[in-house]
Formats: sequence, structure tokens, C-alpha cells
Amino acid sequence: MAAPFTRLTTTEAAFAADVTVAQVNRIVDEKILPAALYSASGKRTFLAEASIPIAFYFKTAEHLTAPARLLVIQHARTRCRNWEEWRECRVQEGPITVSFTEVLNRVEQRMEEMKQARAAVSEDPEILSGTPVVKGTRVPV
Repeated sequence: MAAPFTRLTTTEAAFAADVTVAQVNRIVDEKILPAALYSASGKRTFLAEASIPIAFYFKTAEHLTAPARLLVIQHARTRCRNWEEWRECRVQEGPITVSFTEVLNRVEQRMEEMKQARAAVSEDPEILSGTPVVKGTRVPV
């Protein structure tokens, strides 16, 4: 399955990676996430595949040190440039091999949930001046 979205807001990236918005901002502010995966001009946006290293960084914190996680992300980024490449991405650091399959599967599941949630929302300039609402209602999201 390819990513159902191409660009994500900070909140969407946090949801997809199953982390907090503060953690997503931290990974950008501390230059942990490769710059090619996000745009910080104006409102921050992220390529959908940025959710994979974001999730990896925080979900492996109890297993790998921060420098080790950063090194794995840097090496992975040289080999895994799109969604499908992340699926098969393996990084070998000394005696340790890291696979992103489990992280990617969880991110895909959460993106599917986000896709379904988006389908339940509509925006119409004639309804509440274009405020996003639950489809078929005037209830703001």
C-alpha cells in the first residue's frame, strides 16, 4: 500500500507516527529528522513518509540510544527515499540489523484511520462559512 497522503500537517504526522505534536516539533527543532522530509517555511508540513522515521525514533527509545537512532535514520534515508523502499528498508549497524516493516505497518494503519476520518468531514463555503463539519450536519469538526 502506498501512502494515502503526500503532505501532512504537524498534527497529522503526529497521529500517523503515534506520537505527540510536541515530539514531532522536537524531532524537527533538534534536526533529527532529515530536512528533505519536511518544510518549515511558514506552517510546517511533512512528506507522508516522514512519519516512518518519526515513529521509529520515538518507538525505539527504550532499545537504542539517541545517537544510535539518529545514525539508523541517517543511513536509512540514503537507501529509503519513498514509501515502497521503506517497506523493504534494512539498516545494518555493526551486529544490529534494523527493519522498518513493523513501524511502517503501524503508520499505514493509522494513515488509513486518518483517511476514513477525513472522508467523514466536508467543507462547504455555504455551511458555517467553510468551517469543516461532520458530513451531512452543521457540527464543526
